[in-house]
Amino acid sequence: MEMACDILEVLSEGQSKPTHILQKANMSWNVLSAHLENLYDHGLVERVGQGGKRIEYRLTTKGRTILQLYEGLKLSLRGAANVYPTHGGFPLVEKLEVPQRKVSAW
Repeated sequence: MEMACDILEVLSEGQSKPTHILQKANMSWNVLSAHLENLYDHGLVERVGQGGKRIEYRLTTKGRTILQLYEGLKLSLRGAANVYPTHGGFPLVEKLEVPQRKVSAW
């Protein structure tokens, strides 16, 4: 799941070639191509271009929603956000003020 979301995060910056995704997500070609195929099959990314080596990928609305949920979940697990579902739209991620711990100097 984390690797798939790393790919979605790279694509959230804009349309990308597989080699660019590979470098930014720091994974091997075999791992990347398997994840891209899975993300494509589930409608989280779409292919842009005409066959061959010129294909690029971009995030779909569904992919952007999944990425936002994933990032909200990470924040929520750290106690830094609450995540609320909405009907027919993007989830609401409410970032919380996390009090700073005081470090005693003893």
